[in-house]
Amino acid sequence: MRQRWMRVTPGHMRNMRCSSCGAEFTQWMGFIPLRHAFARKLTKLWHAVLLLALFTSLGFLIPALLSLLLQP
Repeated sequence: MRQRWMRVTPGHMRNMRCSSCGAEFTQWMGFIPLRHAFARKLTKLWHAVLLLALFTSLGFLIPALLSLLLQP
């Protein structure tokens, strides 16, 4: 079962369990095994990058739209 923090990531993530030791890990993009703690940090970094891109684009878009709207 996928956890909530796995839903918005670059690529597909899914839960796996080791058959020999029973430890849980995350499989990212179908072939990259990651521990849950590192995968969570990776998703937090991804969300931070998305928010930074959003705020940066809005920082350029809003003044450009305001200058277009306020021209006489």
